[in-house]
Amino acid sequence: MEPDWRRAGVELALHEVMAEPIVHLVMRRDRLTADDVWAVVEEVRRRQAEAPASAVTTLTVSKENQNAPKCAV
Repeated sequence: MEPDWRRAGVELALHEVMAEPIVHLVMRRDRLTADDVWAVVEEVRRRQAEAPASAVTTLTVSKENQNAPKCAV
């Protein structure tokens, strides 16, 4: 049975998103490379690993748009 990507809760892994042709078209339009994006991902991972536990970002969902998570520290 094929996964239904239209249903909420099913998300691609970041490496799968980065492999999508539409993502490459948007990156090209924005003059970015995959290496640029991965560098930011690695920087965020590094900063999160170094941050004290109390400073780790948590996600909250606004009432206006439950599909748009907002970050709160």
